[in-house]
Amino acid sequence: MKVSGFILSAVVLASSASYSVDVAAARMTDNGICKAALALTLNKSPKAINAVGLQGPKVLLSLKNKNKDKWEYSCRVNKKTVDLDARKRRQDAFVDGVITYDVLRGKQKVAVTRDKKATGITRKTYRFEELR
Repeated sequence: MKVSGFILSAVVLASSASYSVDVAAARMTDNGICKAALALTLNKSPKAINAVGLQGPKVLLSLKNKNKDKWEYSCRVNKKTVDLDARKRRQDAFVDGVITYDVLRGKQKVAVTRDKKATGITRKTYRFEELR
């Protein structure tokens, strides 16, 4: 009887551990990755950015101090890169840079790197809580 109780406990523990990994994996979304990429690009806090909605596979973003319903930036998340675009092709944020991301520590952090010819490499790490 003790052996079967031990096995049952082990099965319950294993299933709860896999559930917590699944929940953590579901945390980092395209919205969060896009907010992190735009925050790095504009050198702003991700809390200052709204994920307004979706347009196909693109995430639409705006700055919170502007009109919340009107998107200013669009973002598409690929396997390891992020494509950002501005509605009016603003030159201050999107000049010849490549943005990559890497989800870290059980999907609870994302590291975003921007490689821009003129200024070099910029890298920041954001926690999931910052990107909600």
